Amino acid sequence: MSISISWTRTGQILIGNVVGRVNSQNANVFNELIEAVEEPDNLNMILDFSSLSFISSAGLRILLLTARKYQESDIQFGLCALPDTIEELMEISGFDKIVQIYSSRAESIQSITGQPVPEADSTAPAGGTKEHRDISFQGAVHRGILQDRLPDILAFTLQKYENTTGTSVPPEKIEEVNSQMCEGLNEVVEEIRKVLRESKKDLYRAADRKLEEIINR
Repeated sequence: MSISISWTRTGQILIGNVVGRVNSQNANVFNELIEAVEEPDNLNMILDFSSLSFISSAGLRILLLTARKYQESDIQFGLCALPDTIEELMEISGFDKIVQIYSSRAESIQSITGQPVPEADSTAPAGGTKEHRDISFQGAVHRGILQDRLPDILAFTLQKYENTTGTSVPPEKIEEVNSQMCEGLNEVVEEIRKVLRESKKDLYRAADRKLEEIINR
């Protein structure tokens, strides 16, 4: 699935409704769509994620690069209306400690302008708030959080370090960092696989028990 952004302007706030998926293959396209309208010296920017179905670490890195530009000015950058799986990823990765996240488009506008925004005037797309999300059994497992590439996680981690410290990893350390971090991440991946195998067994066992319980009532 491709990625697209439709833009609207509310006063001094540029709001982008992001639709689709962001992964390693189209992260550069995502970056180009944002850069095409960036005006950090003039307009605040809010990205509405209510129609975003997935974002990988490659996409998170693009957001950190964007946030870095806005940190150097008095103009604000943030996200709003995140689906549960994406919101959980932001928390797990520590992204939410760096970039401002709002529960809805109306909240983001109110926070930046200081003026209350009637829900009908928030220009949020239908179904765009967390309160109106469709909850399905498939979504409850949150498998999307695990769909990522280790090089993207590494690149995101390095960018996060740069955003939070204001410095970069010394060039002479890059090779060592890449090698040792990849080794460590691969060890974690193997542990995750073991846990997932056992967890899947637990799901099947629980299904068996529940079926037996219902039938024998």
